[in-house]
Amino acid sequence: MTVEQVYENGQLTPAAEAKVTMTDPIALAMVLNNDGQPDGDTLLGDPTETALIQYYIDRNKQPLATIASHPRVAEIPFDSERKLMTTFNETADHQLTQYVKGAPDQLLKRVTRIADRGQVRAITNADREAILATNHDLATQALRTGLRLSPG
Repeated sequence: MTVEQVYENGQLTPAAEAKVTMTDPIALAMVLNNDGQPDGDTLLGDPTETALIQYYIDRNKQPLATIASHPRVAEIPFDSERKLMTTFNETADHQLTQYVKGAPDQLLKRVTRIADRGQVRAITNADREAILATNHDLATQALRTGLRLSPG
């Protein structure tokens, strides 16, 4: 499994063309709220999660170093009722950051702000509808989808 497209700024972007940095809150969420584990030259775990880590490895962004420097101090595991997983990771300056992933409909019930072209603004119903429509379109193509949120 590989990352094929990234949804950013309200549109799908081919994964190879997406702007990738490990300081981006979404990149941090993708690798920190993730149970993929390195084992020598391979990654072990859920194929979706290992694909997210591999995406950053392939772009020389050092996701394993990021994971090591942001230890997970607590988690609320995914369960079928809540449909979300939450991790709490410590930053270098000993601050805690919460990351959440899960079913888009469950996440969008909780979201109040959205990153849009480098700015954070209030999320609108039109934003929610566009995200859910894109998610539906990808799912009907048998593509694995998901949302991850971080503070911002």
